[in-house]
Amino acid sequence: MSLAAGFLTYSLTLSQGYTLLFKQDCRSIIGGEIIVYARQFGGIVHSEETSWRHSFIAESPSSDLLYFHPELLKSGYLSSEGNHNYFSGADIEELTKAIPGISYLYPRYQLPAKRVDVAGLRLDAPLRGRDTDLDNMLTEHPSELIMSGRWLGDEDDGEYHAVVSYAQLLPQNVRVPALDTTVVIEVPRVIYFDDQPVFIESEPKRFEFTIVGQLLANTRYIGDAPQYWALPEVLIPLSTWQQIWLDIGGREYRPEQITLGYPELNYLEDVIYELRSLHPEFSFYSFADHFQQAEHRGLIEIPNASNQAMIITADTQSALPLDFRVPFTLMIFLNAALVVASNLLIMVSERKREIAILKAVGMENKQVLGMILTEGLLISMVGVAFGFVFFRFPATLQEMTNHLSGFVILKNIAIEGLIISGATAAFAILFGILPGTLTARLPVMEVLRKE
Repeated sequence: MSLAAGFLTYSLTLSQGYTLLFKQDCRSIIGGEIIVYARQFGGIVHSEETSWRHSFIAESPSSDLLYFHPELLKSGYLSSEGNHNYFSGADIEELTKAIPGISYLYPRYQLPAKRVDVAGLRLDAPLRGRDTDLDNMLTEHPSELIMSGRWLGDEDDGEYHAVVSYAQLLPQNVRVPALDTTVVIEVPRVIYFDDQPVFIESEPKRFEFTIVGQLLANTRYIGDAPQYWALPEVLIPLSTWQQIWLDIGGREYRPEQITLGYPELNYLEDVIYELRSLHPEFSFYSFADHFQQAEHRGLIEIPNASNQAMIITADTQSALPLDFRVPFTLMIFLNAALVVASNLLIMVSERKREIAILKAVGMENKQVLGMILTEGLLISMVGVAFGFVFFRFPATLQEMTNHLSGFVILKNIAIEGLIISGATAAFAILFGILPGTLTARLPVMEVLRKE
């Protein structure tokens, strides 16, 4: 029972949690903890009422799908007939209120663009608008990533200023734009077909930006060597981005991707699972799942000899992870309860004489049953205490690392303790009834005669 309680404690506290600093640089760039795509390709469970189709993505210029899920371009994905590509205002409002604890919603403001090199080369450089107000709500402010220059501020609103990453995948002899230099960005014009934006690259519009900052976003360490996100984006003030969107012919902007702020990381994967159940029309990823898949496949870092062996070349559509913790916990509790029941049978069989004497002096059957159930419950609770304390201690350290208040930590411990104690008590009583009832019904004379 101690092991069962420990496993349940682990399921409630540690199995889906992350520490506050986990992938902090990447979260700063992506804009939060939960990535949401308007497209429905997250391994949705099939139902008889849903009509399904195989879809392909020709392009996804307003999201990071091309960098994190290039397999969707080749193999496509399974989606329902009602699948859509953009978030509406109503969608955004629903997601804001979907789960308690969501602190903000950060739309991805992105346009396809090319950086024109001095040699005439045209390099992919998506133009992404940054909202300074929302940046101030991030766990780590992007200014912490700046290696030279500065981050965008309120004074840059409307100005053609930009921040670029120092780590980029570039052709030989092509360098990252230096600080205080001017770069030329070509943005394709947009037209609308059936109310859907289509980018026309034949006559792009040119804009000149001054580089005010360079940043580095650390993804992980391989040995002692830090790895960096090979970020191609050109980051500009949101107001400037919105002006460019209007200049190229854009109407009301509808994002393909948004990021939700959910700084309480202890139960992040549980929140993702719940969001997928509430809104199966969208695709949800935790930042950890999003980046670890890309890292293992060598998609977002500059390849080098130290991490080439880690790259997985298989292209597969991501699937919705099933939550097996509940059935596993039930199985373990079932086995533990059966062990408790068998131990009670052995215990009462060795105490038949004692129980017979108690019945002979007036103890009723229900009192005998209550005594046996109480003993079984007491044994189970002692086991629960050991299992809960042992597995809850690292979870408490994790919560302290995530800067939760003492009141919240104590509240979580109390709630989880009640849940685990209640589940244990239910199993102990349920499986203690049979041996207790059999013992309570033993005829006194038959027991004493055999003794």
